[in-house]
Amino acid sequence: MVCFFLGLVWCVTVLRGEGECELFCGGPCVPFVCATTARARRARTITAGVDFQLLKRAMPPTPPLTEATVYSAGQSESSDTAALVQGSFRYFHYLCDNFDDRGWGCGWRTVQTILSWLKPEDETPSIPSLQRLVGHDVGASSWIGVQECVEILDALHGAIVQIVPLRSGAELLNHLPRLLTHFAEGGGPLMIGGGADVYSKTIIGARTGGPEGPSLLVLDPHYVGDAVHAGNAVALREGKWAAWRPIRSLMSATSFYNVALPRRGAAVGLKAPPTAVVASAPVIADSEWQIEVVDEG
Repeated sequence: MVCFFLGLVWCVTVLRGEGECELFCGGPCVPFVCATTARARRARTITAGVDFQLLKRAMPPTPPLTEATVYSAGQSESSDTAALVQGSFRYFHYLCDNFDDRGWGCGWRTVQTILSWLKPEDETPSIPSLQRLVGHDVGASSWIGVQECVEILDALHGAIVQIVPLRSGAELLNHLPRLLTHFAEGGGPLMIGGGADVYSKTIIGARTGGPEGPSLLVLDPHYVGDAVHAGNAVALREGKWAAWRPIRSLMSATSFYNVALPRRGAAVGLKAPPTAVVASAPVIADSEWQIEVVDEG
């Protein structure tokens, strides 16, 4: 189930292929921005200088279970001013399972982290399996955004996902109380997808104060290395890969965003049998997503 709010809200279908864009949600005066060119250009700078073959030989098949308190640098419980994801999950990032998704897989990795929180005891589906599920070419360097995230979480777990559309990253400060409530009430990791800001973000906590002001606890899916598997949280915090990041520098004022807030559905088990993950046909058809007014208030 998808919940849209913020007054008069429009939902616009993703454009796939070489012109792929984020799902855009916003008011009638907000532009729809295609992020493909900038996404490809900026992704090239993230993984320079890494011995990927050595890393792939040494990497276990899946990241270990962890918790938000491991990366929160002393913030151990929820309060009026801070809240963290509750429960275990796996920090998925570039190359973490020996699948090479450098430069395009950040959205898939964020989705995998959320899936691992929904069912931490289960094996998390691979990127190729998820590509097949939503009708992408398996093995292709295909980006995804919040729309596909919602499709996957609903298809596999019947998860409830609220979408907060932002015309600008600066608007996120207005929604910080909602994020605190989401985490305090047992909500899962957030996915943030943007337009001009092409980097998917995995969020496992929020706070109103701190040394640098209002901040989000970020797991960066663009990380490449063995610190996650080795449990080296200090290295990840110091490198800002898994750390508190001030909202004013994390979010761009010139980019729109969609923020997905997932919760567990009423049913604990899978909505569909595991074989649905590797089905030959996509579970969700593009035609189910249409331009429509879904709320007015």
